[in-house]
Amino acid sequence: MTLRGAGFAPGVEVRVAGEPAADVTVVSASEIHVTTPPLYAGPAAITVTAADGAEAELPREMAQRFHHRLPRRRRID
Repeated sequence: MTLRGAGFAPGVEVRVAGEPAADVTVVSASEIHVTTPPLYAGPAAITVTAADGAEAELPREMAQRFHHRLPRRRRID
């Protein structure tokens, strides 16, 4: 997932629906890339916490819907 904002720096932590995101990469002061944790389908709050403890949250009502990525089933005839 890509998050865009301002003031991102190394040491930032991202949580999706309260679960820690993996592979948090600060691309620039305005962009972060993260791997979302496994979640059920539906909206999820996104919380970004800076190394100094400052926190910002995108409430679940405004967040993008996340879905499990299930492997495609191939039809065998």
